[in-house]
Amino acid sequence: MRAAGSIDDDALIPSEAPARRGRKPWDLPEGFTALRRVPPRVALVHHWLVTRRGGERVLAELCRIFPDAPIFTLFGDGSAMPEPINQREVRTSVLNPLRRWHDRLAPLFPLGVRSLDLRGFDLVLSSDAACMKGVTVDRDAVHLCYCYAPMRWAFDFPETYLRAQLPALLRPPARLALRALRAFDRSAAIEVGAFATSSQAVRERIRRHYRRDAAVLPPPVDLDFFTPAPAPAPQSGQQRGAEYLWAGQLVPYKRPDLAVAAFSGSGRRLLVAGDGPLRPALERVAGPEVQFLGAVTDDELRRLYRTCRALIFPGEEDFGLVPLEAMACGLPVLALGAGGALETVRGLWLNEARAELEDGLADPTGIFLPRAEVGLLRLALEVFEREADRFREQACIDCAAPFAAERFREQIRSWVGFVTGWQPPPVRADAPRRAALAGEEGQ
Repeated sequence: MRAAGSIDDDALIPSEAPARRGRKPWDLPEGFTALRRVPPRVALVHHWLVTRRGGERVLAELCRIFPDAPIFTLFGDGSAMPEPINQREVRTSVLNPLRRWHDRLAPLFPLGVRSLDLRGFDLVLSSDAACMKGVTVDRDAVHLCYCYAPMRWAFDFPETYLRAQLPALLRPPARLALRALRAFDRSAAIEVGAFATSSQAVRERIRRHYRRDAAVLPPPVDLDFFTPAPAPAPQSGQQRGAEYLWAGQLVPYKRPDLAVAAFSGSGRRLLVAGDGPLRPALERVAGPEVQFLGAVTDDELRRLYRTCRALIFPGEEDFGLVPLEAMACGLPVLALGAGGALETVRGLWLNEARAELEDGLADPTGIFLPRAEVGLLRLALEVFEREADRFREQACIDCAAPFAAERFREQIRSWVGFVTGWQPPPVRADAPRRAALAGEEGQ
């Protein structure tokens, strides 16, 4: 059954797509040939280098695995990105002069993608949250795609986004533009040699929208940086307070509106770390309990993870690095029981009829809400405060431990080796590991 509001564009799926049903992870398309030279000439492709979120953390690790690969992108020169991205040669599309308005140019994305010429490269690895899988490569090149998700705003919830972004008069032509964009993206997916993605939830969406399978390689968390407070001494200012935390970009699908509504008038304090188009509207309706911090640095975000009472995560995310970063700092999570959170948080389900938690799980790290509703979130807060002792800091830290960057790099190396027969060499021990992402808005 399709999710409510999703698009069924079977007429737009190219005729070759049905032959791809039932593919196994890492299958290759017909006519695939081995790498034409070893070691190959490698190129990385990324949707844009404008914002700093989870995708840019993944790209940074890909840069460490492929230290000589240039980056091709729609927008941005990479100068404001962290190491090692900002040290790479970056080649941009014809749309780059319009990068200030990149979030309004979706109908032009195919034009920008086609302007990127990757001929001459043997191995192309696209890091894609848009339609970068449509780049032009040589016929005998190998194109692999780490797909964060089929474009949610184009495939799954187009009406939600159209209502939030456009006046009624502009919505009919925008619907036609999204239909063309979906057709372009689905056609491009056929030419990809193999897909990888972040979670089982996204794997199912790739199957539904592209009729392709994908290897699940969860993205990395910087466990060297996101750590619990070194000492809980009262004078350190690092002890946990009474405030709850919401962190991320203020966009509709992350449901900051639900968090703001649940805390307004409740007597509980909520700190909102992040910025985005919904901020003005949310500030107008928020009660005095809600404080908007705007975009914060990684250092400030870590301090919030270390000192707040719990993270509020009420939206359905494809994966979501924020809960893992929070748990790495020892912070429990109250999350909607859907999407990527089910694969990262060790949660107890809220039983709304009995106003208690379902048992059966040792060392829980959070609570799952059965639905995204204000009343359920308020009930979950009451139950959490009543049973706070069940959510141990060490259990949260242990839950995040398997998502280390080193493990992600090894999984990518193994995947590339399985698909192409050539495995990239191990990452040098002295390779730069991290630079602070000033102004991080969260994934």
